[in-house]
Parts: sequence; C-alpha cells; structure tokens
Amino acid sequence: MRRRPSRPDRAVELINVLRAVAFRRPPPATDDRSVRSPRVTARVGVMLGVCVAICFATGLTSHWIQHPPSWFYFPSDPPWLYRVSQGLHVITGTAAIPLILVKLQLVFPKMFARPVIGSPLRLLERGSIAVLVSSMIFQLFTGLMNTAQFYPWKFFFTTTHYAMSYVVVAALLVHIAVKLPIIHAAFRGPVDATAPIDNAPQGRHRVGAPS
Repeated sequence: MRRRPSRPDRAVELINVLRAVAFRRPPPATDDRSVRSPRVTARVGVMLGVCVAICFATGLTSHWIQHPPSWFYFPSDPPWLYRVSQGLHVITGTAAIPLILVKLQLVFPKMFARPVIGSPLRLLERGSIAVLVSSMIFQLFTGLMNTAQFYPWKFFFTTTHYAMSYVVVAALLVHIAVKLPIIHAAFRGPVDATAPIDNAPQGRHRVGAPS
C-alpha cells in the first residue's frame, strides 16, 4: 500500500512547485509559427514606438508654447505650423490606440509565461511592462476624452497629461533596453520565419541563431 506523504513532504513539494513556476524557464520551443511570433510583435512595437515618439515631441511643443521656458521659441509665422503640430499629436495618439490593443493581444499569453519572476532582468522587464501599459492606457484615454472635451475626473488635465508623458517615455526606454536582444533578432530575418527567438544575448549558441 502506497504511503501518504507527510506534511513536511507536502510542504517541500509545494515549495519546489512554486520555485519552478517563479524561477525556472520551460523547455524552449523548436519552432515558432504563431501569429504571436516575436517578429510580428516587434514590428507592431516599432509602429507603436514611432507614434509615441511623435506624440511626445508634439505634446512637448504644445506644452512649451502654452508655458514657454526662457530658452524656447516657436515661430508665429507661418500660422499653420502649430495646426500641423497639433494635428500630428492627435493623429498619432489616436493611431496608438488600436496599435496598443494589437500589441497587448499579441503578448497577452506571454504575460503569464514561466518563470513568473526569474532573473533580475526578467523582473525589470515585467515591471517596466506594467508601468508602460498602465501609463499608456491612461494617456490615450485621457487624451481621447480631451479631444471630445469630456472630463470625468477631478485632476487638471494639462499638467497631469504632461507629467505622465515622461513616465510613458521612461518606461518605454527601459522596455526597449531590456528587449533589445529579441528586437534585434526579430528584425534579422523575414517576418514569416519560424526559428524560435529567445530574449538572450546574440551569439552562435543561442537557440535559433545561425551557426
């Protein structure tokens, strides 16, 4: 008759399971034929990053025109120059909404992938993603409501939107720095390639790297 495990044995088993989920990486895949391939995700991320960069630059321009620092100068002629800047701000901000939804749909399963914690680099990656996603959703939602002149909040939109833009850009830069190896690998080949890509330094012995 099989002996039932004791409570200390069960505690050790539970600890081992939690360690495996939190810190151990599952076996690597042999290929990647998914729509959620890093190659697709990286290309959508570049489009989203371009929109964020243009939106940030034009937003800073608008803020400095309304609250000019001593060193800032914006030409009053031609008069349509400010309209172009604001138009780009609204267009890129609006375009970022479907792009971030697509990006979230692509990476959603990976948010729950093992290991949950893993290395300090992975912990930094997950922290930057949490800050980036929450701050971007806040920025895009409040910006969209501002275009409709609907303000269902008590804070002052202009200063809050301006301050949060720095949070978005800082979190985006950290995210890019952490994911730079996988971004580099994703653009080394065609988008329909199937070799797996791992978030590791480029080298001859990395999975999926050419020998």
